[in-house]
Amino acid sequence: MENPERRLALFREAVEGDPALALWAVCQMPDAPIPTLGEVVLWLSECPFTVPADGVDASQHFTGTNQNWSELAHASLNLAAQVMATSKVSRTFDLQDQARCQLLALLLNAPDWLSHAGPRVTVSARGGHRSCLPRWLVQQIRAVRSDKRADTIAGIVREAVRKNQQRKRKRVAAKSMAVMAWQNIGSPGQVEAVERLRVLTEKLARLQQLEQDFGTVLREQKVTALKEFAYGASHELNNPLANISSRAQTLLRDEDDPERCRRLASINTQAYRAHEMISDLMLFARPPALRLREIDLRELLNQVLSDLSDDAQQQGTELRMIGDGPLPTVQVDADHLAVALSSICRNALEALVRGGQISVDVQAWSAAEGQMLPGGQTDQVCITIADDGPGIAPEIRQHLFDPYFSGREAGRGLGLGLCKAWRVIDEHGGLIQVDSDAASGATFRVWLPMRPQAEPLQQAS
Repeated sequence: MENPERRLALFREAVEGDPALALWAVCQMPDAPIPTLGEVVLWLSECPFTVPADGVDASQHFTGTNQNWSELAHASLNLAAQVMATSKVSRTFDLQDQARCQLLALLLNAPDWLSHAGPRVTVSARGGHRSCLPRWLVQQIRAVRSDKRADTIAGIVREAVRKNQQRKRKRVAAKSMAVMAWQNIGSPGQVEAVERLRVLTEKLARLQQLEQDFGTVLREQKVTALKEFAYGASHELNNPLANISSRAQTLLRDEDDPERCRRLASINTQAYRAHEMISDLMLFARPPALRLREIDLRELLNQVLSDLSDDAQQQGTELRMIGDGPLPTVQVDADHLAVALSSICRNALEALVRGGQISVDVQAWSAAEGQMLPGGQTDQVCITIADDGPGIAPEIRQHLFDPYFSGREAGRGLGLGLCKAWRVIDEHGGLIQVDSDAASGATFRVWLPMRPQAEPLQQAS
């Protein structure tokens, strides 16, 4: 629940109305001096509940003890009500002492609850077997049951026990769903309800897991479909493009008219351009095998920025490399990685249009330091490429790495540029993370393992 006060109130109602729940809570809590009812409620509200993998077999647990549990619930609730009435009259009691008295009254029958649920449990003055009961509860139960002088809290509860025995009341002081449940549990209908609840809980857990995995599965299926489409389309389109180019070149050799020569040359140029686009699409669908070797990553990045410096200077954009210290060597395909990083940087240049700044930073991360790294538990390097442009709209981000997707209106999307970058990084066993908002532009983080692995770490997120 989003409202913590309402959540605590519901847990308090549950604990006050169900002695068995209060007993379970104090047996699970860390052993400490006698807590207040509020402290038990607070701990219970923050307790991470889990469902056992094998579920609950109601038919084995709820047999032959229903009447006993019902009587114990009646007795505990009546005693708690009597204790509250007595403690409120006493002027020496504060609210915390009243809450401790109420909790002790709910738990005074703890040995009987446990004995009905399993082996016999005793808390005799000689010691006995206290099982899972916390030490403070054992001491307080002994103090209430003994005739010796006890502390104030035990004394109040003992007085309430004496009054209840004299009046022999058989009423429930407050309405409790728990009391009715103890009377009905074990019946065929109740066992069926418990079993249905277990099945429903398992279904909800599976649904939650499916929701968590849906994005990853959908992305993987989309990429697989795009690969198949790209591979098939490339084969089908290359043949007619080759015919167009060869015929244009044949006609061009025998043509004397300048205007017709210009048009034929344009046809041949556009055919080659389409062929290059299809080659990029083939790279996405079936990339060539990587030729891995150890390289100096800083030298590679300096070369990428140098190739883009003219374009950046023309539009007044600053390209800068952060830091100048040595970096660890990585085993990558230098040519393919340069193409990928250049595509991301060029994407940032296109987004800025004019002015602005693009920064490149590299950090090494060691898995031995115990940190959870995005690419898995292996030594990695993170290449961060950040710009202060307009950012990426949410509707653009989900298609950012799709082939031929163009978000140029919003300043993002370069056809096959980011698509190729994602494919190259994925083939290296790395991943790309994208963060963006309107105030700080866009940040691309490329995670690469320092050493090649048998299979990719994870797909782009």
